[in-house]
Amino acid sequence: MRIGESNSIVSIENLNFQLINQKEPSAVFELLRTGNSSSYGNITVNYLASTGKATKVAYAKGIAIYTPNSSRKLTLLLDKDPSLNYAHGRLQVIYEEENTGKKNGKITLAVKEIMLD
Repeated sequence: MRIGESNSIVSIENLNFQLINQKEPSAVFELLRTGNSSSYGNITVNYLASTGKATKVAYAKGIAIYTPNSSRKLTLLLDKDPSLNYAHGRLQVIYEEENTGKKNGKITLAVKEIMLD
């Protein structure tokens, strides 16, 4: 049990788009945690087309970085819908903590985007 306020901060680093075996689109990145408590949340990966349209292409629930660990490396497979052109646009990764006390039930802990062009 922890006494006192949490001062943990999470960031998303080293975000890259990769084709695994030349055919499986994936987002590869690392969650970094600093502070005095573990972090637990859900990850959403959005594809942001050049037109501005956002499409959810991956989701992972219950991703944790427990103390004393300060990082976690992840590879998430992305939607293989042929209408998505991963050669252009952007990938956006969002790490959110569920919080039933908030209006939308979520607290955003970290966001990172990369250009795919």
